[in-house]
Amino acid sequence: MRARFPDAPLRGLVLIPSPKTNPQGTRPLRDETISQNHRQWVRSLTPLLLADGAEFDEDNVFPYAYRHTYAQRHADAGVPVDALKELMDHIQLATTQSYYNPRELHQAGEKPQVAWSRREVEGLRSLYEQAA
Repeated sequence: MRARFPDAPLRGLVLIPSPKTNPQGTRPLRDETISQNHRQWVRSLTPLLLADGAEFDEDNVFPYAYRHTYAQRHADAGVPVDALKELMDHIQLATTQSYYNPRELHQAGEKPQVAWSRREVEGLRSLYEQAA
């Protein structure tokens, strides 16, 4: 976005800017437009299969689910809660803490849809250690 809107203030830029009447890149694409395009894309995919061969319900594939998965994978990898709070732009720490539930063993494979390999987890941890 910096390359596309080089003169715009960094704080005002949005991740997915509207392509029309938006010279500063500060007006986001409408949620409805993103959702409609995403739904169309999901419907164009071949059936999504689970590990047991059952078909995954395509209605459970929606843009906000990616955000949740991103947060959960970072929590499972041991990212400090305050760092994840900033990444997620949460106002309340309690919102971020909900991803750190010791009763759910995502990393151990009981939730295989978000399980990571040890190499991925160690790589993510080293990135955070380098940034600290």
